[in-house]
Amino acid sequence: MRLRIRTLGFACACACACALAFLPAVAAAEPWTVERVPGAPATVGLYASGDELWLAGKSGVVHHRIRNEWRAEATPALVDLLAIAGHGAREIWAVGQAGGVARWDGRRWDALPGDTDRGLHAVTVPSARTAAVLGTRLMTWNGRELASIASRPKFTTLRAIVALGGRRARFLAVGDAGEALVVTGTGRQAPWTHEPTGVTGDLTAVVSCSGEAIAVGAVAVRRDRKGRWHPLPSPPAKVVAAVAQCGVRGVSTVVAIGGEELFVLDVAARVWRREPVMPGVPLLGIAVAGTRHGVVVVGAHGEVATRTGW
Repeated sequence: MRLRIRTLGFACACACACALAFLPAVAAAEPWTVERVPGAPATVGLYASGDELWLAGKSGVVHHRIRNEWRAEATPALVDLLAIAGHGAREIWAVGQAGGVARWDGRRWDALPGDTDRGLHAVTVPSARTAAVLGTRLMTWNGRELASIASRPKFTTLRAIVALGGRRARFLAVGDAGEALVVTGTGRQAPWTHEPTGVTGDLTAVVSCSGEAIAVGAVAVRRDRKGRWHPLPSPPAKVVAAVAQCGVRGVSTVVAIGGEELFVLDVAARVWRREPVMPGVPLLGIAVAGTRHGVVVVGAHGEVATRTGW
């Protein structure tokens, strides 16, 4: 049986957010295929939709792979981009330093109206009319404007954000010392709730399937559909970004990166396994692409490694 996949990632990535693709269940792994993207040093954001890839990097430039060719696309955000996420191939957001926010509509990159913030480092885009961005504040998009949530002025310890799904927009943000917040709705008056996770280690990535979420970093913890948190085994090393394989009951597998390795958590078995991808190359971003690519990871100097056969 083929399972749905959602991509979500870290700040650099992060994040996360949340493209859908299909992968077979984890099985005999196939070799990694590695390529170097010209002119894409220190890329930290990666997003995939189908077989298209986007790398967010220096000076507001996004490197876009379409029909097996890479092209550099300038965005109105003339700053280093730290995260990229989207909903399909026609709703993509890239965010970064000095409040830089750019939006792709399938044809071009445009600036977004609304609030700005310095040091934007995470974004999730669950639909064409809904998004959330993390910086020193948390901002939401309602299809018309990007507005800061007024009820909590500082979000400096939050590192990653994901949409929880449901009829009304809900976002889960996680961060340092096991912090977790749930924001319901969009706009300046959107209410938020602090949730004790039961862990004190830093959380730097979060994934979600059908209302269930798993946050990972130095530790790992699961949030069920009723909002209760449950501890999971800690990953072998600190995680910086992750994607989820979705099963009938929620997250079945978490695929994460940290350092130069990839880590896979079998949620039911509560077991992590680890493997190298590009020895000597720090890994900064991860995504799930179409059936041809499978899992895609990006290295610190624009290396892109892809693998099928999961």
